[in-house]
Amino acid sequence: MILVYYDKNCKFDEIYTGLCCMGAAINGIGTFQTAYAIYLVRCQPKDMKFATKQLYPAIAKYCGTNWMAVERNIRYTITSIWKHNLWLANTIQRPKTMQFIMAAARIRLRSDAYMQQEEEEKMDFER
Repeated sequence: MILVYYDKNCKFDEIYTGLCCMGAAINGIGTFQTAYAIYLVRCQPKDMKFATKQLYPAIAKYCGTNWMAVERNIRYTITSIWKHNLWLANTIQRPKTMQFIMAAARIRLRSDAYMQQEEEEKMDFER
């Protein structure tokens, strides 16, 4: 059983909105499952190393489906995002499912760390 730990930097609605802005279907189950996958990886990066053994079954249990449907839906969402973005068109090939999820999770973590560092520098400057 996988528990979701509370982390103030893990905001599902921001992830979901970001995917929709990138071209994912607004009301698609694949978009929800992709956002939930990124959310779980972002909140529990050590617990989500293996997609088929940990991540997809956790999402499937939450959504009431099987892990193969989750994998297919996430793959379809990533493909649709890839096809609808001109800035991704120059890329040689679409990333694998877990590569996309891990990259999306890391982008936010890096930006959060950068923002925290920036705030600390401002506080030091004000002292």
